[in-house]
Amino acid sequence: MNEIVIIALAGFTTGITTVLFGFGGGFVVVPFVYQLMLRQPAIAGNAMHVAVATSTAVMIFNAGWVSYRNWRAGRLAAQTLFPLLWFIAIGAVVGSCLAGILSENIVRALFILYMLATISDCLLRKGFFTGSARRRLSLPVVTGGV
Repeated sequence: MNEIVIIALAGFTTGITTVLFGFGGGFVVVPFVYQLMLRQPAIAGNAMHVAVATSTAVMIFNAGWVSYRNWRAGRLAAQTLFPLLWFIAIGAVVGSCLAGILSENIVRALFILYMLATISDCLLRKGFFTGSARRRLSLPVVTGGV
């Protein structure tokens, strides 16, 4: 099959799963880019690192753009949105430092664990299938995720 068609299908699948479930880009993009990079001998040894970095870059750009648009439209409160930026920045720095230290096998194992945790959370968390009542977020939740 033509590689452009395969890439387009992966992008389409990423968009559909993200819209339907609120996540999914990494579930599609990381395995797809990983398999694509494995076929490139010069970078096959860093295939998982490239796949995770690609997924993260796409996610940060898309989430940042949508958050900005929602904030400008008045659908996001600044006191909710802006404290999160510090945690995102800290996580990005720590994550990139760890990615440089960890081996390909460890990054792959951590990604698999992350996927399993996400799937388990969706299946086991109360309200995922039935929906839950909207509630106001407290300051500790917004600033610390507790």
